[in-house]
Amino acid sequence: MSAELLASLCLLVGGGMEIGVTRGCGGRTVVMRASGGENLLQARPENWREQATNARMPDLDAPWSQDAGQVVWLGPQSRFWADQNVSKDPLMSARGWPPDPFLTEAPYEEVEHTRNRLVLRGPHSPVSQVTLTKTWTVLDDGRIRFEAEARNTGEKTIRKGLWFNLRALPAAKVYVPVASVKKVRRTGDAAVPFRYADGFVEIGLPRLAPGQERVDEKFFVEPSRGVIAASVPGGFLVLEFEPTAPDKVAEGQAPVEIYRLAERTGPGLLELEQHGPECELSPGDTMRRAETWRFVPWPAPRKSVPRASSGTVSAAGTRSGPGETVFSSEGPASRPPAEDKAGAIQGGRTDGESAPLDQDLRDLFKCLGGEVQN
Repeated sequence: MSAELLASLCLLVGGGMEIGVTRGCGGRTVVMRASGGENLLQARPENWREQATNARMPDLDAPWSQDAGQVVWLGPQSRFWADQNVSKDPLMSARGWPPDPFLTEAPYEEVEHTRNRLVLRGPHSPVSQVTLTKTWTVLDDGRIRFEAEARNTGEKTIRKGLWFNLRALPAAKVYVPVASVKKVRRTGDAAVPFRYADGFVEIGLPRLAPGQERVDEKFFVEPSRGVIAASVPGGFLVLEFEPTAPDKVAEGQAPVEIYRLAERTGPGLLELEQHGPECELSPGDTMRRAETWRFVPWPAPRKSVPRASSGTVSAAGTRSGPGETVFSSEGPASRPPAEDKAGAIQGGRTDGESAPLDQDLRDLFKCLGGEVQN
């Protein structure tokens, strides 16, 4: 990552961590790393310079731009466009996709920028009828506190919920504390193995079967604590937040949602999402939500990275030899399906008893302040 590219971002440093935010594309976080280390977020640095020098309001007729990084949406998805006043066409108000581009793609105004604190304010959105203000603070211990405030700057009462979406490295495994496997619901291609063990659900790496070009799946989770941990090179990226009660989240959503996409020739996608409560906002009212991010250096999980037992896989993820394509933190690898761990849940069924977490993972979650069930 060149110094020239980093210079196009709003940079924050403190406690051995660095944060980079692009003002020109929705005020999104695109860099999070230990000083001089590898970026822990999926990002598209080829777009940063253009966003910094040629930022403009979004074109509502343009295709959706997936620029990765961390963004804020307003849920529920079914009502992304329900409050828009840019068109009288009822079909636009009924759209469930894409997210509001004024929140995620418009240029944001810099309100405050110091060495370890940044405040950006977005424009009024004629789609959601709100103005977003985002604040990043890098604490002395290296934790990053992110806060978002949504103010109703429209002329009518609306009902929304803040929705945080962080795009982590697609090869990460994900861990969320849950009381039981019944607190997890999945939709999609059933191509992502997951297991419940020791009070946590482990969401594994997507698998492409021979002939498949793309698979995606979403997990809807009711967490027992407000923690999401993703395995990254050298440790874990940990998100911590106040969990929202399931009955307070907008209809069709869950307190925590994990989305995985794998493509044979593309980079894939991993989204770590959490929802705040749905709130009714009269004109002038505000709602706020916060999340803390931290990098926890840790030995790599002993069993978390699948190895190639036979055959080879190209950098793009294509398979040669027996087995299926699996995407790992060391690139795609191939392994026979027979190597699946006990407890992996595939295709909606449980393949045996739940296996315990590796000891280093158990120690990690104890370090994060939670009890590991025996």
